[in-house]
Amino acid sequence: MQHPYYKLIGRNVVPALSAIEAFEGNRRVALTEIGSVRVSTVFLGLNHAWDDGPPLLFETVVFGGPLSDEQDQCSTYDEAEAMHERMCERVRQSIADEDAEARG
Repeated sequence: MQHPYYKLIGRNVVPALSAIEAFEGNRRVALTEIGSVRVSTVFLGLNHAWDDGPPLLFETVVFGGPLSDEQDQCSTYDEAEAMHERMCERVRQSIADEDAEARG
């Protein structure tokens, strides 16, 4: 069984002794506003994996726009930064597609 709780020390993920320890400190990786849409990536502190694969500890969520409520998860800080940028690009493209469609 995998460890349930983790904490960030800098960009490094290490096991935490408790839920309280896992949720201490700044857990935001990135926040990008694209018009009225927000893309947020955070460290979860709790393993969200349902299998024996690597722990899923970071999550990116879209708030607003055509991709509202889209989300993705990953395991490392570096992956989280890349995941955030990919989601921002998807949001930009979805907004451009929606604008093009509205113009006819």
